Formats: sequence, C-alpha cells, structure tokens
Amino acid sequence: MDTIEHERPLKPLGDVVILLNPAFEASRHYNLNELAVSISHYPEAQRPVLAIFTSKGDWATHYAFPIGRFFSTIFQKNRHDKLQGAANRDAVGWFKQFITHNLAYDTNATATAAGHSTLSPQTRKHEIHNEQKMQESNQNVHSQRQKWHPNAPKPAVYSFDDCVLKPHDSYRPGDPFMIVSVDKKIMSGHSDIANPVIINFLREFILFCQPKPLKHSE
Repeated sequence: MDTIEHERPLKPLGDVVILLNPAFEASRHYNLNELAVSISHYPEAQRPVLAIFTSKGDWATHYAFPIGRFFSTIFQKNRHDKLQGAANRDAVGWFKQFITHNLAYDTNATATAAGHSTLSPQTRKHEIHNEQKMQESNQNVHSQRQKWHPNAPKPAVYSFDDCVLKPHDSYRPGDPFMIVSVDKKIMSGHSDIANPVIINFLREFILFCQPKPLKHSE
C-alpha cells in the first residue's frame, strides 16, 4: 500500500504472474481484491502484476472443485451471507464477483486467416507463428499497450492476434489484478494449455504487461 501511495507501481515476480485454471478457493484472493478496491489512484506506470485465466470449459474447477470444498468446509462457520460461503467453495476463476475480464475468440481475425492470426490459410489450423508473423504480432502488442491508461474513465478493450480481452463494467482501469474467463475456443478445458491459440496469446500478454515499453523492432 505504501508503494502505491508514493506513486510507485506494484511489481510482480518477473514481468507478470500468470495462473491457468488454478484450483484454489476464491476466498484466497479476497485480500488482493480488497487492496485493489481500496486504492483510489493507481500510479501511471502501473502494469498488470497478476493474471488468472480460467477456461469456461474447465469442468474440474467448475464442478469437481466446489463439491470437494463443500465437504472439506462443511463444519466451518461463515458470516451470515451467501457471498462468503460461495467464495470459500468456488474456485477463484468461477467466482463472479472477482472476474474482471472475458477473453473472447476473435472470429473476425480468424475468418480469413488474415492479419496476425495463428490460423494457417493452407491447413485451416492454428499454428505457432513463424519469425515474420511474430514480429508483426509484436507491433500489434505495442499498439495495444498504448490503450492502457490507469485511472481512465472507462476500461479499454484489447485486441490480440486471435483474441479480444474485454473488461467487465466493474473493472477499474489500472487494477493490476486480472481474473479472466476464457472462451473454450481459446482454451477448451483444464488441461488444454499447449494449443497455439493460448500459447500465442500468453506470449503477447507477457509483452503487454512488461513495465518498459516495447520497441517496434522487438
């Protein structure tokens, strides 16, 4: 908190901490969420420091996790409200009050396999970028970085190669903690963490979160 008050941005370990389909209860994110809510003004240099991505097709954290938590917390006491009980049972990526963004599959980008999409016009399958496409993709990331303005009146929408990162209305621009619900076409389920679409997006997102601006040549 002292860091924020002295106009110094919060810093992660590395460029950003990224979790995919994590299986821990939403209540563990409570303190970070309270910190984000309590900050009245973010430093202009603030970048995302924590991003949690959960697939809408992740049945393990959506169904199995809360069942297990129900039995393991059955004798625990909560306040007399449903919110705390749900936060103690639901996985963080499924707790609606904490979700800040949706990551949508961009059908416009992939319709013709044009632009920076990982969809190959020849095979009609998503493939890892070659060096040339990666350079073009990096230039797009640079332009998307320019949209990030802490304390802006409204949150921005960010367009990546195959994906669009759309904020919820409740998200405050500059909030360094992102909880993102992911389209099944990007990450189909709990173990689908190696397909070209999600791999390429994560590469872009890490560049997007870097504290120092990218150069066009990077």
